[in-house]
Amino acid sequence: PAPPRPRSALPLAAVSGGRGSLGAFPSGAVSAVASGLEEGDVSRWTAPLPWPYTEDDARQWIGSHEQQRRKGATLNLAITEGGGEALGAIGLQGFEWDARRALVGYWMGRPWRNRGLTTRALILLSDWAMGTLEPDRLQLFTITDNVASERVAAKAGFHIVGAIPTKDIGSTRAHHAIG
Repeated sequence: PAPPRPRSALPLAAVSGGRGSLGAFPSGAVSAVASGLEEGDVSRWTAPLPWPYTEDDARQWIGSHEQQRRKGATLNLAITEGGGEALGAIGLQGFEWDARRALVGYWMGRPWRNRGLTTRALILLSDWAMGTLEPDRLQLFTITDNVASERVAAKAGFHIVGAIPTKDIGSTRAHHAIG
């Protein structure tokens, strides 16, 4: 196998296919992000998030993206339809370059759920990451009983490889992987 990639800036991804597009958060996304992350289901299944989630939280999170990308720490992308408003988010984080793996995380605003956009975004990001960053494995964790997120992971080709008790949120997380 190829040597591990260096811990340097991640490439800025702009990926599209079908109805979905992934890219940097559009200007004016603060309200959409705050609204999406304030919504009860997202905060219930996503840990850890500040609560309540405010526009200041969203502004700070979006404002951190470029620095985190340049450090090679995270790559957070907006999920859009055709490059329009941010409907949700997907990202890569937790890079373990020596082990050749990374974590994937995602959320989708309530009005855009159950339309296949999250699954499409996960497929787009996974295909891009496997081809560009060349990890041996992409991983994601879902809180047990988050049926919708587990369904997204399965439709995108991820398989459950284990379960991990999570004391800080009082539940168990399913460990999914692809690659």
